[in-house]
Amino acid sequence: MRFKRLSTTLLSITIASYCSIKRLLDKLLNSPQIPAFRMTTGISIELKPEGGENIEIRQYSLSDKPNGKTYRISVKRESGDVSGVASGVMSNYVHDHLNVGDIIDLHPPAGDFFFIDRNAPVVLISAGVGITPMQAMLEKLADENYENKIHYLHACENSSQHSFLKRTTQICYENNWHNHTWYSSEESKQNNIHHGFIDFNKGDLPLDNGNFYICGPVGFMKFAKNSLLDLGVDHNNIHYEVFGPHAEL
Repeated sequence: MRFKRLSTTLLSITIASYCSIKRLLDKLLNSPQIPAFRMTTGISIELKPEGGENIEIRQYSLSDKPNGKTYRISVKRESGDVSGVASGVMSNYVHDHLNVGDIIDLHPPAGDFFFIDRNAPVVLISAGVGITPMQAMLEKLADENYENKIHYLHACENSSQHSFLKRTTQICYENNWHNHTWYSSEESKQNNIHHGFIDFNKGDLPLDNGNFYICGPVGFMKFAKNSLLDLGVDHNNIHYEVFGPHAEL
Protein backbone atom coordinates (compact mmCIF):
# COMPACT_ATOMS: atom_id res chain seq x y z
CA MET A 1 0.00 0.00 0.00
CA ARG A 2 1.33 3.45 -0.87
CA PHE A 3 0.71 6.26 1.59
CA LYS A 4 0.45 9.89 0.72
CA ARG A 5 3.01 12.16 2.33
CA LEU A 6 1.71 14.62 4.88
CA SER A 7 2.90 18.22 5.20
CA THR A 8 3.36 19.18 8.84
CA THR A 9 4.54 22.14 10.81
CA LEU A 10 6.63 21.85 13.95
CA LEU A 11 4.45 22.86 16.86
CA SER A 12 7.13 22.78 19.51
CA ILE A 13 10.65 21.55 20.18
CA THR A 14 12.12 20.55 23.53
CA ILE A 15 15.83 20.01 24.01
CA ALA A 16 16.50 17.44 26.73
CA SER A 17 19.77 17.55 28.62
CA TYR A 18 19.99 13.76 28.87
CA CYS A 19 20.92 11.39 26.07
CA SER A 20 21.09 14.22 23.50
CA ILE A 21 17.40 13.72 22.84
CA LYS A 22 15.34 16.28 20.94
CA ARG A 23 11.59 15.86 21.20
CA LEU A 24 9.44 17.10 18.36
CA LEU A 25 5.69 17.65 18.54
CA ASP A 26 4.28 17.69 15.01
CA LYS A 27 0.82 18.87 14.08
CA LEU A 28 -0.78 18.57 10.67
CA LEU A 29 -1.53 21.77 8.79
CA ASN A 30 -5.15 22.50 7.87
CA SER A 31 -6.40 19.29 9.44
CA PRO A 32 -8.56 19.04 12.58
CA GLN A 33 -7.28 15.56 13.37
CA ILE A 34 -4.10 13.68 12.55
CA PRO A 35 -4.15 10.05 11.37
CA ALA A 36 -4.59 7.73 14.34
CA PHE A 37 -1.97 5.23 15.41
CA ARG A 38 -1.79 2.22 17.66
CA MET A 39 0.65 2.28 20.50
CA THR A 40 3.30 2.01 19.50
CA THR A 41 4.21 2.61 15.88
CA GLY A 42 6.54 4.97 14.05
CA ILE A 43 6.57 7.70 11.45
CA SER A 44 8.96 8.25 8.57
CA ILE A 45 10.32 11.77 8.11
CA GLU A 46 11.69 13.15 4.85
CA LEU A 47 14.23 15.99 4.99
CA LYS A 48 16.96 17.37 2.76
CA PRO A 49 19.77 18.48 5.08
CA GLU A 50 21.39 21.76 4.19
CA GLY A 51 24.24 21.11 1.76
CA GLY A 52 23.14 17.52 1.22
CA GLU A 53 22.66 16.01 -2.20
CA ASN A 54 19.83 13.64 -1.33
CA ILE A 55 16.53 13.60 0.50
CA GLU A 56 17.02 11.64 3.71
CA ILE A 57 14.27 9.39 5.06
CA ARG A 58 14.32 8.08 8.61
CA GLN A 59 11.77 6.21 10.68
CA TYR A 60 11.35 7.15 14.33
CA SER A 61 9.25 5.45 16.97
CA LEU A 62 6.54 7.62 18.45
CA SER A 63 7.36 8.27 22.10
CA ASP A 64 4.01 9.42 23.47
CA LYS A 65 0.49 8.05 23.64
CA PRO A 66 -2.02 8.80 20.85
CA ASN A 67 -4.00 12.00 21.40
CA GLY A 68 -5.48 12.79 17.97
CA LYS A 69 -3.64 16.11 17.77
CA THR A 70 0.12 15.62 17.81
CA TYR A 71 2.93 13.15 17.23
CA ARG A 72 6.05 13.06 19.36
CA ILE A 73 9.38 11.58 18.40
CA SER A 74 12.58 11.65 20.43
CA VAL A 75 15.77 11.81 18.40
CA LYS A 76 19.20 10.99 19.79
CA ARG A 77 22.09 12.91 18.29
CA GLU A 78 24.43 10.41 16.66
CA SER A 79 28.03 11.22 15.82
CA GLY A 80 31.18 9.62 14.45
CA ASP A 81 31.82 7.14 11.68
CA VAL A 82 30.56 3.60 11.40
CA SER A 83 32.80 1.41 9.20
CA GLY A 84 34.15 4.51 7.53
CA VAL A 85 30.69 5.94 6.78
CA ALA A 86 29.62 9.16 8.45
CA SER A 87 26.66 8.62 10.77
CA GLY A 88 24.13 10.96 12.29
CA VAL A 89 23.38 13.02 9.17
CA MET A 90 19.66 13.20 9.94
CA SER A 91 19.85 13.37 13.72
CA ASN A 92 22.36 16.22 13.68
CA TYR A 93 20.26 18.14 11.18
CA VAL A 94 17.20 17.66 13.39
CA HIS A 95 19.10 18.95 16.44
CA ASP A 96 20.91 21.83 14.80
CA HIS A 97 18.61 23.15 12.09
CA LEU A 98 14.94 22.37 12.66
CA ASN A 99 12.96 25.14 14.32
CA VAL A 100 9.39 25.75 15.43
CA GLY A 101 7.33 26.65 12.38
CA ASP A 102 9.43 24.68 9.90
CA ILE A 103 7.53 22.51 7.43
CA ILE A 104 8.52 18.86 7.15
CA ASP A 105 7.17 15.88 5.22
CA LEU A 106 6.27 12.65 6.92
CA HIS A 107 4.45 9.41 6.23
CA PRO A 108 1.46 8.34 8.34
CA PRO A 109 2.20 6.14 11.37
CA ALA A 110 2.95 2.54 10.47
CA GLY A 111 4.56 -0.51 11.97
CA ASP A 112 3.81 -3.90 13.45
CA PHE A 113 5.25 -3.43 16.95
CA PHE A 114 2.50 -2.23 19.24
CA PHE A 115 0.82 -3.13 22.51
CA ILE A 116 -2.09 -5.57 22.48
CA ASP A 117 -4.20 -5.82 25.60
CA ARG A 118 -4.28 -9.47 26.58
CA ASN A 119 -5.58 -8.78 30.08
CA ALA A 120 -2.30 -9.92 31.62
CA PRO A 121 0.75 -8.44 33.34
CA VAL A 122 3.08 -6.50 31.04
CA VAL A 123 6.87 -6.26 31.08
CA LEU A 124 8.46 -3.45 29.04
CA ILE A 125 12.17 -4.10 28.39
CA SER A 126 14.48 -1.66 26.61
CA ALA A 127 18.07 -0.61 26.15
CA GLY A 128 19.41 2.69 24.83
CA VAL A 129 17.17 4.42 22.30
CA GLY A 130 14.89 1.38 22.39
CA ILE A 131 13.22 3.22 25.26
CA THR A 132 11.15 5.42 22.92
CA PRO A 133 8.37 2.94 21.98
CA MET A 134 8.28 1.70 25.57
CA GLN A 135 7.65 5.24 26.76
CA ALA A 136 4.66 5.50 24.43
CA MET A 137 3.30 2.23 25.80
CA LEU A 138 3.86 3.30 29.40
CA GLU A 139 2.12 6.64 28.85
CA LYS A 140 -0.90 4.95 27.27
CA LEU A 141 -1.16 2.25 29.92
CA ALA A 142 -1.06 4.89 32.65
CA ASP A 143 -3.66 7.01 30.85
CA GLU A 144 -6.00 4.02 30.65
CA ASN A 145 -5.39 3.00 34.29
CA TYR A 146 -4.27 -0.45 33.20
CA GLU A 147 -5.43 -2.90 35.85
CA ASN A 148 -2.67 -5.50 35.56
CA LYS A 149 0.84 -5.09 36.93
CA ILE A 150 3.48 -3.37 34.83
CA HIS A 151 7.23 -4.03 35.05
CA TYR A 152 9.43 -1.41 33.39
CA LEU A 153 13.04 -2.52 32.84
CA HIS A 154 15.65 -0.34 31.12
CA ALA A 155 19.40 -0.58 30.51
CA CYS A 156 21.75 2.19 29.43
CA GLU A 157 25.30 3.38 29.98
CA ASN A 158 24.76 5.90 32.79
CA SER A 159 22.41 8.54 34.19
CA SER A 160 23.32 11.07 31.49
CA GLN A 161 22.13 8.55 28.90
CA HIS A 162 18.90 7.76 30.75
CA SER A 163 16.02 9.28 28.81
CA PHE A 164 12.60 9.96 30.37
CA LEU A 165 13.95 9.20 33.86
CA LYS A 166 11.77 11.66 35.78
CA ARG A 167 8.63 10.89 33.81
CA THR A 168 9.04 7.13 34.07
CA THR A 169 9.72 7.37 37.81
CA GLN A 170 6.59 9.48 38.27
CA ILE A 171 4.30 7.16 36.32
CA CYS A 172 5.54 3.99 38.01
CA TYR A 173 5.33 5.58 41.47
CA GLU A 174 1.78 6.86 40.94
CA ASN A 175 0.59 3.46 39.71
CA ASN A 176 2.66 1.30 42.07
CA TRP A 177 4.36 -0.37 39.09
CA HIS A 178 7.78 -2.00 39.19
CA ASN A 179 10.62 0.10 37.75
CA HIS A 180 14.23 -1.11 37.48
CA THR A 181 17.22 0.32 35.61
CA TRP A 182 20.75 -0.95 34.99
CA TYR A 183 23.72 1.38 34.32
CA SER A 184 26.74 -0.31 32.77
CA SER A 185 29.28 2.37 33.76
CA GLU A 186 27.84 4.06 36.82
CA GLU A 187 26.74 3.05 40.30
CA SER A 188 23.73 4.57 42.05
CA LYS A 189 22.46 4.75 45.60
CA GLN A 190 18.85 4.31 44.47
CA ASN A 191 17.44 0.89 45.26
CA ASN A 192 15.90 0.41 41.82
CA ILE A 193 18.99 1.45 39.84
CA HIS A 194 21.58 -1.29 39.54
CA HIS A 195 25.12 -1.53 38.21
CA GLY A 196 26.05 -3.96 35.47
CA PHE A 197 24.04 -5.92 32.91
CA ILE A 198 20.29 -6.30 33.08
CA ASP A 199 19.19 -9.17 35.32
CA PHE A 200 15.80 -10.77 34.74
CA ASN A 201 15.96 -12.53 38.08
CA LYS A 202 15.22 -9.22 39.81
CA GLY A 203 11.75 -7.81 40.23
CA ASP A 204 9.69 -11.01 40.52
CA LEU A 205 8.69 -11.00 36.84
CA PRO A 206 5.41 -12.66 35.77
CA LEU A 207 7.17 -15.45 33.87
CA ASP A 208 4.09 -17.69 33.64
CA ASN A 209 1.49 -15.27 32.26
CA GLY A 210 3.18 -11.96 31.47
CA ASN A 211 3.63 -10.42 28.03
CA PHE A 212 7.16 -9.18 27.36
CA TYR A 213 7.94 -6.34 24.95
CA ILE A 214 11.59 -5.82 23.98
CA CYS A 215 13.30 -3.02 22.05
CA GLY A 216 16.96 -2.03 21.76
CA PRO A 217 20.17 -3.05 19.97
CA VAL A 218 19.96 -6.45 18.28
CA GLY A 219 22.56 -8.01 20.59
CA PHE A 220 20.63 -6.88 23.64
CA MET A 221 17.34 -8.18 22.30
CA LYS A 222 18.85 -11.57 21.47
CA PHE A 223 20.17 -11.81 25.02
CA ALA A 224 16.83 -10.70 26.51
CA LYS A 225 14.77 -13.10 24.40
CA ASN A 226 17.02 -16.09 25.08
CA SER A 227 17.19 -15.30 28.80
CA LEU A 228 13.41 -15.14 29.04
CA LEU A 229 13.05 -18.42 27.13
CA ASP A 230 15.55 -20.03 29.52
CA LEU A 231 13.44 -18.80 32.43
CA GLY A 232 10.40 -20.54 30.98
CA VAL A 233 8.58 -17.69 29.24
CA ASP A 234 6.41 -18.88 26.34
CA HIS A 235 7.85 -17.65 23.04
CA ASN A 236 4.36 -16.45 22.04
CA ASN A 237 4.49 -14.00 24.95
CA ILE A 238 7.71 -12.33 23.76
CA HIS A 239 7.29 -9.42 21.36
CA TYR A 240 10.08 -7.29 19.93
CA GLU A 241 11.09 -4.76 17.30
CA VAL A 242 14.32 -4.88 15.34
CA PHE A 243 15.30 -1.44 14.04
CA GLY A 244 15.85 -1.56 10.29
CA PRO A 245 14.78 -4.41 7.98
CA HIS A 246 12.56 -7.10 9.44
CA ALA A 247 14.55 -9.87 11.04
CA GLU A 248 14.24 -12.67 13.52
CA LEU A 249 16.33 -12.77 16.68
